[in-house]
Amino acid sequence: MQSKNKSLRWGKNALLVLVLLGLWSCRGSKVESRWSAQSPVIDGIGEEWPGQSLEFDDDLELAYGISNNKEVLSVMFRFADQRLARRMERLGFTLWLNPDQDEDRDFGLYYCDPAVVGRPGAWREESRVARAEAAQQARPEPSGRFFMIRKDTVDLPHGGMHGLEAAVGYHGGFYCFEYRIPLGPDNGYSLEVTPGKPVKLGFVLSGLSDDQQDEMRDRMEEDREVFSTGMEEPMGSPGRRRSMGGRFGNMRSLLEEREMWVTVKLSEK
Repeated sequence: MQSKNKSLRWGKNALLVLVLLGLWSCRGSKVESRWSAQSPVIDGIGEEWPGQSLEFDDDLELAYGISNNKEVLSVMFRFADQRLARRMERLGFTLWLNPDQDEDRDFGLYYCDPAVVGRPGAWREESRVARAEAAQQARPEPSGRFFMIRKDTVDLPHGGMHGLEAAVGYHGGFYCFEYRIPLGPDNGYSLEVTPGKPVKLGFVLSGLSDDQQDEMRDRMEEDREVFSTGMEEPMGSPGRRRSMGGRFGNMRSLLEEREMWVTVKLSEK
């Protein structure tokens, strides 16, 4: 009986993966929005998004969907990687929107955990035991918040403001981000673009700044000095310095900014 239950669970999971893979289309720099007279509920669940509307990005390893009507543009993306979710909270993630079809970063919705964002020590302070316990959680709920970036950075409250809204959640093994952006005359919270026109979207995963990289390098150097006490090779030997530099270089490559831009043609119905 237990074996049968395991088979059923595996079958359901495999079916979910196959359905998603079958419905995701190939990555491309130009996509078309889907018309949606009733815009999706912004709750971080994403149940209103039909699979055929999703695109898949190999670089960031996430699926995303885009829909619109005359009043709003809706964007959703989701992924399963807990490490990516943790990085978003600690370094930040921004959805940039530009009706001018370029990659200028003038209007964006930024997500992070303000308590730890951009602080290299936050990565170091997570003990192995704490990370293991977090990995065992049945529902590793996101802990970040959203902010609007437009000249100034404004806290975006739960439920949004002036029609601008964003939410994140964890459901069914996937992290889901959802956004609603008003369309129409620019009032500080909307995109000045109409159905049938293109708009540029940027998915940008923040990296460490130069100062933060220097801080991380210093911290790693301190750790090396502590844990290398009693080792045969001298502390200041070229071999140890090269080893240290190699480890930092590998880690830095994982913490550099990553981005993906797409041109979206808004649907006219």
